[in-house]
Amino acid sequence: MKIHKHIFFVATAIIMLAGCVTWHQKYISVYNHFQSGNLEKADELLANDDKLKDGKNRILYLLDRGVLNHMLGNYEQSIEFFKEADIIIEDYKKKIGTEALVLISNPMARPYMPEDFEIVMINFYQSMNFIALGKWENALVECRRANIKLNELNDKYKDHKNRYQRDAFIHLLMGLIYDAQKDYNNAFIAYRNAFEIYESDYLKNFEVGVPEQLKYDIVRTAYKTGFFDEVQFYEDKFGIKYEAENPENGNLVFFWLNGLGPVKSEWGVTLTKMEDEFGMISFVNEEMDMNFAFPLESISDDDQSKLSDLSFTRIPFPKYSTRPPVYQQAWLQINDSIEYPVELSENINAIAFKVINDRMFRELGNTILRVAVKKAIENKVRDKDKNLGFLVGLVNTATEKADTRNWQTLPFSVSYSRISLPEGNHQLTLNTTGDKENNNYDLNVTIKKGVTYFKTFHTIDSYPYIP
Repeated sequence: MKIHKHIFFVATAIIMLAGCVTWHQKYISVYNHFQSGNLEKADELLANDDKLKDGKNRILYLLDRGVLNHMLGNYEQSIEFFKEADIIIEDYKKKIGTEALVLISNPMARPYMPEDFEIVMINFYQSMNFIALGKWENALVECRRANIKLNELNDKYKDHKNRYQRDAFIHLLMGLIYDAQKDYNNAFIAYRNAFEIYESDYLKNFEVGVPEQLKYDIVRTAYKTGFFDEVQFYEDKFGIKYEAENPENGNLVFFWLNGLGPVKSEWGVTLTKMEDEFGMISFVNEEMDMNFAFPLESISDDDQSKLSDLSFTRIPFPKYSTRPPVYQQAWLQINDSIEYPVELSENINAIAFKVINDRMFRELGNTILRVAVKKAIENKVRDKDKNLGFLVGLVNTATEKADTRNWQTLPFSVSYSRISLPEGNHQLTLNTTGDKENNNYDLNVTIKKGVTYFKTFHTIDSYPYIP
């Protein structure tokens, strides 16, 4: 009886620890300060959180501090935070020691591994940090690393490959950096690659079309490189004409980071086991048209035995919930007169939903097996002691939960504008519009002849998410 009481208290403690609090709810004070624009306070709270900075969630600590320090203009510090996050990701890929623990608990037992698009966004912020410090080659290296990472990630997916296989925005950014350095040949190649991905992948999967500015930059850099056949081809394709920029001007590349990316919470799908005469065990959900099959010949006798204990099961999985941005559109007004559109170039929110949906189908088999292992343990204990088996079942239910951790200081989307401006000081107004609210932000920029300046502005304003 004393043993049962001890186990009961242990089970109660595990259930309490495993509760249904999401990552967002756990660190709500940090994110509230971030959303209210109190960046210093949000960074201070993170810096003083010893449990977060030293545990299995350190990478989220590093990512959030990287963003906050970038926004505060602490570019060197931001670089160091993101650099360490990159090292942890590479190190994690080499380790599998936590997988056994995951099998008897849940994915939150392992160190957090960022989603594929989160890994690429590290390189975006690093590029912007290096540009701010005038380290152009370093910025280009980050763009190249982002493309290499995506190739490596997708090479390991044999089934249910990501729809997010190439990042058009990273190619666009690479083109803008080459362009700023007057390397028009490489700028043209990068712009052309970006166009191809926008046209073939982004419009279909993420509802992001080809930015108009990109079309003009393709034609302009083709002309400056002497690719006159390409100039004619793209002029005809886009229905535009080459426009030479004033050689006395400089340029401004403006990035508008809008809103906040989605938040992870949990949902579940119930699957029913079905067996057929062809030696297959399938777990199906007819309402969602899901069918996940295990060929018996491909799995061990032990795993077959575990799967046989399941007649139906509820599989928890993370889902994203959108934080709708307050503003949907924006344009730049220069010196109270000329207006320039700021065009959508990266829909992080849409990419996130596609990535997690693709990942669900890849990981469903391992999740079913994890539930089966826990159920088999419960049944063996229950055969010997019903009360003890009940407690094990209670613990299994409590610990079978989704991983709701995610990088929550990312923007909802990124838009951009590339503008040729005369030398001198210019007053910029970013005009933002939404269904319920409009706002204007005054900015200043100093332009020099023949020099390209990059400027980033993040409007954090977002509506609350619905779990």
